[in-house]
Amino acid sequence: MTRQSLSLIDFPFGLNHPSVILNFSGSIAINKVPVVKPEGVFLVHVLIAISAALMLWLFLPSLSVAQTQPEKDPMLALEHVKQGAYLIDVRSPEEFNNGHLAGAINVPYQLIVEGMAKYNLGPDTPVVLYCRSGRRSGVAQQALIDAGYTSTYNGGGYLMLMEAKNANL
Repeated sequence: MTRQSLSLIDFPFGLNHPSVILNFSGSIAINKVPVVKPEGVFLVHVLIAISAALMLWLFLPSLSVAQTQPEKDPMLALEHVKQGAYLIDVRSPEEFNNGHLAGAINVPYQLIVEGMAKYNLGPDTPVVLYCRSGRRSGVAQQALIDAGYTSTYNGGGYLMLMEAKNANL
């Protein structure tokens, strides 16, 4: 009786992965040492470089949010409002109805660019954005910057702004 065996084929680009050999006698032999052929090394490095470049391209825009947002200083935000900046509350309508700063316009952060157009607030109009904590206002600010708005300020959270306003009285 002849022994027949089945071996997995070589990995593309010259890499040999561990081979599994199944004998008809029921025993399994595993070659556990992967071998890299010299001609495949260059191609592997090229694939790694392309993967790294793709990852940077995908994730770098999300890192730019933190780089373009000014600090959330409630006193400075209120000063901008005193100087004529529009106050935009980017929380949900329910949150807005439960309490908001006097004079604020409610534009949910997901609709910020459309909302600015609805209220005829152009790209040069100074605006101070706020939400509950400053995160959504930061997202809204980045959307406005991406749409060409040049005078935006992330005022941070509603409670911080209320405390700063009350401290100024």
